Amino acid sequence: MNDAAAELPPPEGWEKVSHVSAFADLIGPSYQRREGEITLRAFRVQPKHANRMGLAHGGMLMSFADNVLSRAGVMASREEQELDQGASVTLRMTCDFVAPAAIGDWVEGRAWVERLSASTIFLAGKLTVGKRVVMTMTGLWARVRPRPLVPPVS
Repeated sequence: MNDAAAELPPPEGWEKVSHVSAFADLIGPSYQRREGEITLRAFRVQPKHANRMGLAHGGMLMSFADNVLSRAGVMASREEQELDQGASVTLRMTCDFVAPAAIGDWVEGRAWVERLSASTIFLAGKLTVGKRVVMTMTGLWARVRPRPLVPPVS
């Protein structure tokens, strides 16, 4: 892929995520769509996400993985507690880099709950480009009470 491919629109059926934090805006844009019970997240690798070799920087992939796992945890908390919003924070996340993603690649993330307790959420997931696995990840999230949102920095 090349820099021109990084400007391609998302595939059909994906909607842009409206972020509520300056950090999420910085690493975006990202997109989402529902697939059954799972909310998938995705982003197209842009030059700002890449290292000097034109590949997605490991820190970018890890930040995106954190977002993907967090979203699965929030959705599980909402459904279980029948809440309008759920909240959780990362306690631990382990990522295994399997293959690179290049500028222009469409990276999709999916995650699922392995176990849900009163205080913690055990999650697993993967990032893919097409059928190629780019990263696998697992994590432990703490369930917390929702707090007032901090407005993004302008």
